[in-house]
This record gives sequence, structure tokens and C-alpha cells, in this order.
Amino acid sequence: MVQAKLTALGQKFGLPFDLGKIDLTGNLAENVRALRKIAELAETNAKLLPEMLKLARKLCRAEIKEAQYYRAATKMALSHQTKIDKYSADIFLQLVQHETKSSRLEYRTNQKAQLIKRRAEARRNYYQNTEYATEIELIDLEIENLEANNKLLKESKTKKLESTQQRKQKLLEYYNSAFEGGVYDFSPTSTEPQ
Repeated sequence: MVQAKLTALGQKFGLPFDLGKIDLTGNLAENVRALRKIAELAETNAKLLPEMLKLARKLCRAEIKEAQYYRAATKMALSHQTKIDKYSADIFLQLVQHETKSSRLEYRTNQKAQLIKRRAEARRNYYQNTEYATEIELIDLEIENLEANNKLLKESKTKKLESTQQRKQKLLEYYNSAFEGGVYDFSPTSTEPQ
């Protein structure tokens, strides 16, 4: 009768073995011990299940926020990358334009230099074929010497003018600093401050 009740109880709870034929020898004893451990774990887990569900929800929310963060960061990075690409393209275009302008200027400069060189050669050839070639060369040297002297003279005049202005400024500052704070009358009758 006890065996029948145990068998009915095992069937009611869906146990894979018949409780009526339990003997604590052999393999069945180990199964019962394992079932007890599982029951204890299930009971402990039943207490921890709400906490585990709460942590799982937090984890899901955190993963969603992380995905949103990565999406926003990627979006911002792409927008900044397009700005950087635009600036890089602008810089490249400016460099190309600068190279074009500089090559034009270089071409013009080379043309002018060649023209000056050709003129100098033509003048030299013309002067060498005349009977006054040495006199003309001497005159050219004198002209170059005069131009160099004029240049030095202008530079020295400019430096002298600058130093004179600086000296005047220093004297004015000295004069003003000497008489700060009081008004002085420099008439022959009085030398005292008023």
C-alpha cells in the first residue's frame, strides 16, 4: 500500500522512476542524492530568480544603451569624417591652385630673366664690335659703382634718420620724467616749483 502511494506520487509529479520500488542500494541512491541537490538548487534559485531577472533587465538596458552610444558615436564620426574629407579636399585644391600660380610666376620670371640675359648679351656683342668697347665697359662699371654708392648712401641716411629719431624720443622721455609731478617756471626770476 505504501508502495502504491509512492508510485502514484511519482507519477503525479512526473518523476522518471517509480518511487514504490526505491531501495537505497546501487544506482538509485545516487539518483536520489542528485535529485536532492537539484531540489536544493531549485529552491535557492527560486529565491534568487527575481534578483537574476532584475540583473538580466539591467544587462539588456545596458546593452541597448551601448548600442545607442555606438550608433551615435558612429554617426558623429561619419559626420566629422565628411568634414575632414571636405577640408582635405579644399586644402588639396588650394595647393593645386598655388602650384599653378607659382608655376605661372616661375614661367614669367624665367621669361623676364631670359629677356634680360639676351639684352645683356646683345649689348655686350654690340659694344665689343665697336671701336669704343673698352670705354663703354668702363662707363658701365662707373654707372654700376655709382648705383652701389647711391644705394649705400640711401641706407646710411635712413639709419641716421632712425637713430636721430630714437635719440629725440629718448631725450623727450628723459625730459618728461625729470619734470613729472610739478609745473616749473624757467623764467630768470624764479626757479622754484609753483
